Amino acid sequence: MGCGSSKVEDVDDWMGANDVLLVTQQTGSLLSSPMSLFVSKYANSNITTGRVVSIEINDKKIGLKMTLNSRGLTVFAREEDKYRFKSREWASFGLTPGSNPGLYRVPSSDFHVHFTIFNIHYTKPLILVDLDAHKPENWERDYVPPFYGLENDLDHIIKLCHKLVENEDKQIVYLTDQVIVWDNSVRDHLFEKYQNKNGYSMPLGPVILRQEGAPKKFERKPRVPNMYKKKFLKDLLELNVTIEGVYGTNPENKAVYSKVDIADETLFFGPSVFREKCIELFDEDDLLQAPIEKDLMIEEADELKRIDPEGEENPPEVDEDQNLDQIQDQTEEEQEDQEEQEASKDDEGIADEEKPEESDLQGEVDIDEDKE
Repeated sequence: MGCGSSKVEDVDDWMGANDVLLVTQQTGSLLSSPMSLFVSKYANSNITTGRVVSIEINDKKIGLKMTLNSRGLTVFAREEDKYRFKSREWASFGLTPGSNPGLYRVPSSDFHVHFTIFNIHYTKPLILVDLDAHKPENWERDYVPPFYGLENDLDHIIKLCHKLVENEDKQIVYLTDQVIVWDNSVRDHLFEKYQNKNGYSMPLGPVILRQEGAPKKFERKPRVPNMYKKKFLKDLLELNVTIEGVYGTNPENKAVYSKVDIADETLFFGPSVFREKCIELFDEDDLLQAPIEKDLMIEEADELKRIDPEGEENPPEVDEDQNLDQIQDQTEEEQEDQEEQEASKDDEGIADEEKPEESDLQGEVDIDEDKE
């Protein structure tokens, strides 16, 4: 898709918005998750920092406007509540319970992005679904949107999500570490392609994505996995909601929920957890076929697990605050140690091969230093 045109159909992959969860508190006040629109600098040559963004809710234009900051995010021009409406402002919009369509628009261009406001009461418990089955670092550097990681056990995933909220007494929320500019693609999978499968459908709910643009094709440093997911979870808990359960197929993503003090007994992660919970929660025969082939990315994650001498699995602990360059340096040092060991073995029984000139080695060092 082109990025110089002002036509929205040409720049769809350079902008996106998260949905908003609005919660009525016990006191009657209204609290919400952030209003998060992202516009890449490539989205439209006519859109620059400071551009006014108008908002429409339920097809009605509201008086309050936002502006685009230097990061491509929308903010209100005030010291407090820069990323969300205040309680009295929400109350003035006349929202109905359930879903309310919203629209961001830049009046000076054809640019606009759809989102949805989900208006619920604080007594309605939440079901969180983590959409990331694949390891984020395996697709962070890809230029095209990745697979969504749900196909490995798709029938059971759709069935469980459908049945958990079919009485409309719970609200489902979808979280993914995929970038926000792929919001339309993610919603299309959930609410168009994943509908009426064996009589079950993915229920409507807020979709929350990483508040960044598409990764560059040859990005040098990987992005920190689940960073924005963790930030949203902290915002979510400030809405005084009850999280009844969190479900996901990748066990490695469980840690981000534990670290924000969501009870461990509500966290259900594993390649077959959706199938298992279908049988456990609803006490019925599982008529759906179990997945035959295990997802290759999950297999790869399993192989990376460490096994101690006692035979117990010990996943390596990762310090999120550790410098990424330091991690890379450690990896290079381990590789050098391994190469030295192999070289010493060769010296014992194999004749030395012709060594490179010292000038050639210096050239390689210079190149590595330039990269750093």
